[in-house]
Amino acid sequence: MGLAKFVTTTSLVAAFCGVTACGADGSHAKGGAGGNGGATSAGGASGAGDLTARGGGSGSGGASVSGAGGGAGGASSGNGGATSIGGQIGSGGASSTGGAKASGGAAGNGGATGSGGATTNGGATGSGGAMGSGGATGTGGLSAAGGSKASGGATVSGGSGATGGANPTGGGPGGTTATGGTIGTGGTNATGGTGGGTSTLVQPIARTNGKYVLEFGDIFFEVDSLVGARVITLTLAGGPNYLTGTAQDAVNYGSTFRVSPQSAWPGTWPPPPEIDTSAYTMTVSGQTIEGTSPNAASIGATVTKKFTPGLTNQSIVAEYTIQSTVSGKSVAPWEDTRVFPGGLTFYPTGDLAPTGGTFSLPTTQTSFGCTWFQYPATVSASARLIADGKEGWIAHITSGGYVLVKKYPDIPSTAHAPGEGEISIYVDGGGKFIEIETQGAYAALPSGQSVTWTTTWYVRKLPTGISATPNQALVDWVRSLIQQ
Repeated sequence: MGLAKFVTTTSLVAAFCGVTACGADGSHAKGGAGGNGGATSAGGASGAGDLTARGGGSGSGGASVSGAGGGAGGASSGNGGATSIGGQIGSGGASSTGGAKASGGAAGNGGATGSGGATTNGGATGSGGAMGSGGATGTGGLSAAGGSKASGGATVSGGSGATGGANPTGGGPGGTTATGGTIGTGGTNATGGTGGGTSTLVQPIARTNGKYVLEFGDIFFEVDSLVGARVITLTLAGGPNYLTGTAQDAVNYGSTFRVSPQSAWPGTWPPPPEIDTSAYTMTVSGQTIEGTSPNAASIGATVTKKFTPGLTNQSIVAEYTIQSTVSGKSVAPWEDTRVFPGGLTFYPTGDLAPTGGTFSLPTTQTSFGCTWFQYPATVSASARLIADGKEGWIAHITSGGYVLVKKYPDIPSTAHAPGEGEISIYVDGGGKFIEIETQGAYAALPSGQSVTWTTTWYVRKLPTGISATPNQALVDWVRSLIQQ
């Protein structure tokens, strides 16, 4: 794909090697729990009983739309029938008053059958059945991501004696032509529980104490401009923070960015403070957070970070630019993300056998075209994997079933920075965190020139029916997710 692979230390979101004393080989400091855990669940995170679901939408149908399951993109089920998945179901009468079940399709997936029926026995037309709002506004109570007003099915009038709904067979008596919602296509991309359709970004982006927040759909993403513009919070509604915080390590936590290779840093550790821990100069342009570091004279570069919400596919786009301030330098971009111990990490296996540098290799297995690291029951020493990858993605599933997938430009193994790799997984020997890292291509960067590297983060709940174990269905699901 596009820039550089890395075989170095640690991983995925933005850098910090991890261990308090990271050596030239990439020792790591620890990361910690940190914050904000989904301050406001978005996109129907909790749409309980006609309450305003996050994102602004007010689900007016579904007399009591029973919450969003764990809030994962609205995987809630509207009372009275149909399972609403992320706005996927044009419920149009999710709760037929007086009707045993919403007639014309007990489970109207994506609005395929507008619950309530185009005509319910008892006379009146089931409001919300006529056209299932497309799904972007999931009628029947769920709020479409982006806050559209769910207008269908507030109360299925004429359902007081809804004998047509007593027989949920797709249009039994009184609902023979249950055509409502036949065009309910919204939410079809509600993969793993996040809502489909376009979300609305909650304002303001600039918050208090130097924090900048992208809050949309079910996602809460927070940047601390005062500490290296690092990402400190990443949550999906109903779930914990993916990223470690200061409780794990007072200095090394969250997700950060580095200039590779580590061997070019003064003393090889810590990273240049101008890039890693200094305050960045911040601006907000439209929906994009942008921060620029001071000049790191020790490596002759400045770093600019841009974070933009993917409102239609529920993702975060991270764009990093290294600007050279001296001549004769070669660099590679490097994103390092610290997550909590536990769970399963995997990536498509590359061309080179993994190495551990000065560390022992963690135990992994190769199957279904991927390399899999299952966090062990006990950890007695730090371990590190430096590897080549393929396809340009790496995924981590938490022990609670929440998934973080990172897509990045794939590079050939010949483009790795010295002593580094495209993929790195670092396991803290104290059992406090795992580092998931990716790197771009290593290349000369003349004075005054710059190189830009982009990664995309997807956060989801693992779909029902797919296990957090090495299996082909899981690999296929990740591949389909990063195509959105």
